[in-house]
Amino acid sequence: DTAENHNSVSYSHLREEVLFTPHSEDKLPVPESGERQEFTVDEAIEAIGFGMFQLRLTLFAALVWMADAMEMMMLAVLAPAVQCLWSLSSYQEAMITTVVFVGMMIGSSPYGVICDRYGRRRTLWV
Repeated sequence: DTAENHNSVSYSHLREEVLFTPHSEDKLPVPESGERQEFTVDEAIEAIGFGMFQLRLTLFAALVWMADAMEMMMLAVLAPAVQCLWSLSSYQEAMITTVVFVGMMIGSSPYGVICDRYGRRRTLWV
């Protein structure tokens, strides 16, 4: 085995319609019944190409990342203001900030189970 084989990920038995888009003229070989066909993630990405779906997914992920960053910035800016306004100790200010992260931690596990059961799109709209 070469070092390249140790660093690659293989996927088996993917159908042609998953691996071929109109943007790409290169097809990955589709396995015949009983034959195991493997290819690397790089080969799959090259075969699929970069289309409108990937662009929309990238933009959506960027918006979610920006929203999360804005939440962290609001915590950093508002926590000292709230501390002064409400005459809180440093410990109390830290607890207000910590509650946000504890809420994320507690809520993410049940939310994942609910999403698995009812679908992510439906639960996001609710």
